[in-house]
Amino acid sequence: MEPEALDGAWNMAIDHALFEHAQATGQPALRFYRWDPATLSLGRNQAARVDAEALAARGYGLVRRPTGGMAVFHDRELTYSVAVPVGLIGSPRETYQQINAALLDGLRGLGVGAQVATEGAATGRLASCFAEPAAGELLVDARKLVGSAQRYENRTLLQHGSILIEGDQTEIAALIPDSGAGEAAIGLAQVLGRVPGWNELVGALATAFAVRLGISLAPGGLAPELVARATELRRHYLSREWTWRLP
Repeated sequence: MEPEALDGAWNMAIDHALFEHAQATGQPALRFYRWDPATLSLGRNQAARVDAEALAARGYGLVRRPTGGMAVFHDRELTYSVAVPVGLIGSPRETYQQINAALLDGLRGLGVGAQVATEGAATGRLASCFAEPAAGELLVDARKLVGSAQRYENRTLLQHGSILIEGDQTEIAALIPDSGAGEAAIGLAQVLGRVPGWNELVGALATAFAVRLGISLAPGGLAPELVARATELRRHYLSREWTWRLP
């Protein structure tokens, strides 16, 4: 867990650095983090008409993720990230299922009656990640609580996603016209009737990952070489060329 919330470019750079580290060393990583300022993230290959004036007027950040999927508005949430060599947990599909199962275990431990979205639930036609669930993602009362995205490269998987704490994703409608954001998302505060503490939420999820995957977690900060690599990658995630996919 980071000692403070970070901006979008830092968060994506750290995830990317951990992804590269897992590729090079076979060492997996589990990370939980927050965002400041509130940030709109776009999928790696997503083409979206972002209203830059509305974004600037609200003081929001913008970043393009290294992973696929659709737009997410990151504000009052917990974001998780897993970088893991394929085969350590199973195939790419099995790894995806096990990560989502660990998230489900952790949330149920907090009293959240979440369910897994059925196969074929998403059409992929809408610009907002939370507008419709993908198979395997987590729902409460048919509304999406967790939205995840992936990248698979060099036999290694990066999966990260947003667990909404308060609010929903309706702000996306002001940032991406015709995004289809709607009222399809739900937050933990709405489900539990209270706002869970950060340490409470991280603790429940970390325990669930350890039990579900049969692993021991060793908390720690980034090694100096990872900080250096993330600093390099941050320049990439701040660049207009990457953010707007300019030629």
